[in-house]
Amino acid sequence: LVITSPILLFFFVLRILLISLMCLGCVIVIYLYGIMFENMEVKLCEVTILNMAIALFGVNTTFLMLANNTDLSSLSCKLTALMMQFFLVATSAWMLVEGAHLYRVFIKVIGFTENVRRTVAGAWGSVTLITVICFGTWEDHYGVADVCWIDYQSPVMYLVYCIAFGALFV
Repeated sequence: LVITSPILLFFFVLRILLISLMCLGCVIVIYLYGIMFENMEVKLCEVTILNMAIALFGVNTTFLMLANNTDLSSLSCKLTALMMQFFLVATSAWMLVEGAHLYRVFIKVIGFTENVRRTVAGAWGSVTLITVICFGTWEDHYGVADVCWIDYQSPVMYLVYCIAFGALFV
């Protein structure tokens, strides 16, 4: 990566610094919730925040370490794009889980039971299923740009956007 302009260098350093701070915040949340789970009963809202922090940490570290590295082989670049898609969809899935949980808590107060294990398995399982199907179907669209990401003209991008916006608006 060759940066020729001082302004581009400034924004590159700023991006690295901000993503590093976000990773540090995710690590602190993961650590604190890990300590908290040892001392109390596990509830769905805490599990949701912990898993969302894990997903955000995964996407931030993948982007920070590998996304701009164009020296990677084709397979490594495809795996980097696959990991970024997995963690981005996982972040959206955990936002959807949190939204559904808040809806059930505030709207359906009577008769509400939470099943933490089923929710965790469903969220991570659906993300894994979506990512594997997308990669198996459109593998040639992964890792083709200047950065290790999905081709912007690919149907995978529209699927990622639909899942993300669906999770935000539901």
